[in-house]
Amino acid sequence: MKTQVLFPLKREVCLEATTAVQVYLPAGILLEGEKMEDVITLSGDDIEIGLKESNQSQKKASAIIIFLKANDRILLHRSSEIMIQSNDKSEVVFNIVA
Repeated sequence: MKTQVLFPLKREVCLEATTAVQVYLPAGILLEGEKMEDVITLSGDDIEIGLKESNQSQKKASAIIIFLKANDRILLHRSSEIMIQSNDKSEVVFNIVA
């Protein structure tokens, strides 16, 4: 996958990172009252999650950032566009896990 390009990810497709990457999801993927684990399944409890604020005065998040290491997995229970970023800006390879 090219980095810093929006990519459609279908629901229930599990991606396994082959290198360290950041996965950006729109904050709107979570509807009011939903917990993150209702929509996003991660392979481990030690995967870091961050928020990107859209506007400092509103304190609203515009994106959820998932910091994956090699062999970490992400599965969305709702289709969404994602953006991938790597430290070296090279193309990123994911394994699709059944």
